[in-house]
Amino acid sequence: MGLSDLPEDVLLYILQYCRLDDVARFSEVCVAFDAMSRRRGFWIAPLERTRRFNPIACPLHDDLKNFSLERLRDIAFHTLRLEKNWSLPKPIPIRPLQTTTFPNEKLHIIFRIPGTSLFLMHSPDRGTMTCWDATLGQPISKPLYVTTCVLEASLGRDEYGRFSRALLTVDEEVGLHSVTIVSVQYDKHPPEVEITFTWDCMPMDRFYFGIFLENEVVGVLRGDLSSNHNVEIIAHNTISDSISTIGTDLAYWVRSSLLFPDLFNVDTEIEVTFWKGAMLFQTENAYQHFLFSCPADLLPWNTNPRCPSDSYIYWSNVLPRSREVEIGMTVVTVKPEGILSSDQAYGLLGVSVLSPQNNTSELPSTLIRFWSPGLDNADKVDVSTIREDLVVVPGKLQQWSGWLPFKLAQSGKQLILIVTLDNETFLQLVRYYPETPATSVHRLDVPPVVDLKHLEGISIDDHLGVITLINPQGAMHTLAYA
Repeated sequence: MGLSDLPEDVLLYILQYCRLDDVARFSEVCVAFDAMSRRRGFWIAPLERTRRFNPIACPLHDDLKNFSLERLRDIAFHTLRLEKNWSLPKPIPIRPLQTTTFPNEKLHIIFRIPGTSLFLMHSPDRGTMTCWDATLGQPISKPLYVTTCVLEASLGRDEYGRFSRALLTVDEEVGLHSVTIVSVQYDKHPPEVEITFTWDCMPMDRFYFGIFLENEVVGVLRGDLSSNHNVEIIAHNTISDSISTIGTDLAYWVRSSLLFPDLFNVDTEIEVTFWKGAMLFQTENAYQHFLFSCPADLLPWNTNPRCPSDSYIYWSNVLPRSREVEIGMTVVTVKPEGILSSDQAYGLLGVSVLSPQNNTSELPSTLIRFWSPGLDNADKVDVSTIREDLVVVPGKLQQWSGWLPFKLAQSGKQLILIVTLDNETFLQLVRYYPETPATSVHRLDVPPVVDLKHLEGISIDDHLGVITLINPQGAMHTLAYA
């Protein structure tokens, strides 16, 4: 008896335990499965299972039940093509290089909407933001004035039909810092760029940094350069308009323990991410990497109406990481290059990028630390259980003035970075599999017309397998790997 002889209810039961690639194969070799594959339900279940662990070729919150059979098949086979290609030692673009030229002005990427061809682009000269369609190579929304100067951007907030980032901006004439949430409502035709929230940072004589956005809570970190350098958390509920100010001992502890003279020294970086309602801080300086946690009950969530307006926390429970890292049989000292946070959807916290300083091996390298919560069933965050997975990437990190030569996908599972090895500059893809855990490194094939030594912006969409590179001449190159 073959599969085709089994009753349909048995075949449907079997499908519950099949991976997406197995389902696709069955539809090609089994008559019964081929007949079933002409129904939408055949594809919806395996795509939903796949999406719980990995991005698929559509936006994160799209309802698959609303898609046609043809669209579902396209999503399935696009996802499988990308996985097959990015699993190769040297993935190759499967479509011709697409180059879009920005006319008469320089544009910067604020975000790419994962699973789409849409970008939010910023013109620093005009202060406007516009939604661009990379496939069309042109803007598709009206420009909206936001600011001429963006200092920082939060992790993206991904919702059904809408993608947003909180921006820390400054009015250069008066020195006023502001928090602004900019969204693209892309389920409208044409898409609309909107400012959904704005808040002026007061008092003006403070230092603002570390912007964050998670669900209804947006905020920044605040420092007082005139006297007390301790970090304060300013968290604002965008719905109820309530504000919580949380004092910390972070700066004093770091400075006194590590002889670190100034919180805002160029060698210090603080990145904010969230896990199960708690706020996590990752800090790096020239000495160590630390993880701190701010409890969820101190933050003004909608579910926490009794949140205090003022509170203070002492961070005694920290997770230090030494500046020294063991690579093979060699212990090397590392320099922090940057910390990037990721979406909670796939259970990751973010990555830190490190450069070895005394590596005597013949192979220059860059180190990547992937951070994950560790205990999936924990009700609260405990930094002592947070897991790190270290991967050594061949090549020395490319140095650009004012730009980071690496970018983390919104999912946190794929990182691209531009490195140099043996006088050759190339693009590396680092993939992380937290369920194993395991990592892999892949050298991406890039057409020679793209000059990787001189870029002013990079992005990665691991839903569609698309990487974009912007050069100083105002051209955006799009590489499609699926």
